[in-house]
Parts: sequence; structure tokens; C-alpha cells
Amino acid sequence: MIKKPNIIVAGLSKDNSKFLKLIFENLNKIISISSETAFIFLENDSKDDTKHELEKWGKDKKNFRLIAINDLDKVIPIRTVRLELLRNLYIEIIKKDNNLKKYDFLMVIDMDDAFCYPINQSVVLESINFILSEIENAAIFSNQIGTYYDMWALRHKTICDVDIWEELFDYVRENKVTDVEAFNATFKRKIFSINKDNNIFEVDSAFGGYGIYKLNYIINNKSPYLGSKVKVLDLEPNINICRWSMCEHVNFHNGIQNQGGKLFINPKLITGENINIEFPAYGYRNMIF
Repeated sequence: MIKKPNIIVAGLSKDNSKFLKLIFENLNKIISISSETAFIFLENDSKDDTKHELEKWGKDKKNFRLIAINDLDKVIPIRTVRLELLRNLYIEIIKKDNNLKKYDFLMVIDMDDAFCYPINQSVVLESINFILSEIENAAIFSNQIGTYYDMWALRHKTICDVDIWEELFDYVRENKVTDVEAFNATFKRKIFSINKDNNIFEVDSAFGGYGIYKLNYIINNKSPYLGSKVKVLDLEPNINICRWSMCEHVNFHNGIQNQGGKLFINPKLITGENINIEFPAYGYRNMIF
């Protein structure tokens, strides 16, 4: 058991100034339970004060790195492809840094309201100790009170075993129905909640706001973050294809499983309260480009 682990915190930041005060409070909590903490933040194209506030917060931190990339939105207009690039960048930074490679864990955070919800430090340590308890326990992810919102990143053999938006899209095309009818037949049936008192359970992929990874599974991962694919719609009578946005976490997590690593959700690791959350039936249309 590591009582004071070394933790790298990595996050992507854009126009999130309004969240940073609470995010910094949570990051200070992570610092307090770590023997050493490093930070890698990638910022791009912010119109607000995000970059300045990150620089100000990090100036007295020993292991703080902020990389600002201008005009990335113009060069890569598709959001999931930008996420793919940025996430793979912080992985490469870690792999090429001899100091960072010695750390115990990587904590990947969403730098929005998901990381504003007050962190319970004892639950974070409980989660770390859980993945330390078995060599194959590779990563652990968060939950929300009320509706579980990160269905796109989730893969679980019985709850949600496919890309839930792609399943909706395919249903619309194959059955020639409206978005709402397809949503009710697919996505809506899989919406669920996880009681915070439930036990930790295994998944094939998840995220939900933040995840904590054993660093060796990151260093040895052969599968990058992947944010898109070619989707074949028809072969006959004419070839019809598009590009499809993918949740970038899923392919990366496949690479961890290919090493024999196991992934988990800790229901007590709460990132927010989703009491009246709604998923738009037309949401799949944003995935096509």
C-alpha cells in the first residue's frame, strides 16, 4: 500500500476559466495526498482567461507544464480528432520524460464542472489502494449521483457493449424511423444509475470525469487514443461512407486490456449530481463528418 503516491495529473483545457477556482481546490487536495505531484495541462484556443489563470496557479509548482497550442481549432475542426491529438501528446510527454516515467499513477481529469465537485480524498486513496491490490488492476474511474452520464466512453458486457450513438444511428437507417423512435428503442433503454454504496465493478471502458491509471500500463500501451474511424454505410448499389467520431478513450482502454489490465468504476468516486439530465435523440448527428 502506498500512503503517499506519486501522481501525474493531466488535463485538456479550453475556455474553462469559470471552473478553475474549484478545479484548483480539488488539485490542491490531490497534492496533499501525494508525496509528489506533476501536472501536464494542454490548452488551446481559449477566448477567456484560462491560459493566464493556469500559468498563475502553476508558477510555483515544481513539476508543472502548460502547453498552449494556438489555432488548433482551425487546423483540426473535428473535436474528437483534436482530443485524440492532445491526449496522445500528453502520453508522449510522459513516455519521453525520464522523471515522469518514475511516477506511480496518472490521473486524467476533465477540466470542466466534472472536476468541480468536491473530491473525497479518502475515496481517492481507497481507489488507489484498490488498483494496487492486484497486479492486473490497471485503472479506476468515477461515478455520478443520479444518472450516469458518460455512456459514450462506457463499455460493459451487459450494460452498454457498443458505441451507443452509433447503435442509435444504425437503428435509424436500418428501420427508417425518426430519431426519437430510434432513441427510445436503443439509447433510452440503457440509461442507468449506479448507487454510490455499490461495490467496485469491472468494465471494459469508462471515464465519467476522471480516471486513475497505474503508470506502467500507460507506458506499455500500444493503442493510442483514437477519435474517429471510417464508417461504411452502404456497398450496394453504390459505395456510401462517412467518417464517424469515436470516444477517444475506448481504443486507449483496449490497449490496457491487451496487456492483461483490468478497468473498474468505483461508485463512491463521485464527480457530480445528474438528477434531470437529458440525452438528445439527435445527438448521433454530431458524430458524422
